[in-house]
Amino acid sequence: MSSPSKSAAYAALLTASVVWGGSVVAQKVALGAFSAVEVSVFRGLGALCILVPLWWWQEQSTTRLTMRDLGILTALGIGVLGNHLLILYGLQHIGAGAAGVIIGASPAITAFLSSLMLRDIPF
Repeated sequence: MSSPSKSAAYAALLTASVVWGGSVVAQKVALGAFSAVEVSVFRGLGALCILVPLWWWQEQSTTRLTMRDLGILTALGIGVLGNHLLILYGLQHIGAGAAGVIIGASPAITAFLSSLMLRDIPF
């Protein structure tokens, strides 16, 4: 780790791993004080408050959204909300460790099911 860029890359990887791994535990802790719906709404509003200003700053406010775009974004938001709610409802019944394993394995399970059901080899 002699060059600063390599050190920064390792620090970014470590930070991402800690945040990603700790998110399931944080959600389990949050369920002790709030309902699954409240946790999901707080999570979504927090992300919205961070991501919308970043998007506007990155795009320099030159992008205009059409009604079709807003409809697509709404549908995507409902899908993400549903995903978060199902994860949080599941966390009410199992431990954070088991949930982390299940959530972490979901890309591999999706690829496996895709290869079986669609006869699609993902590699």
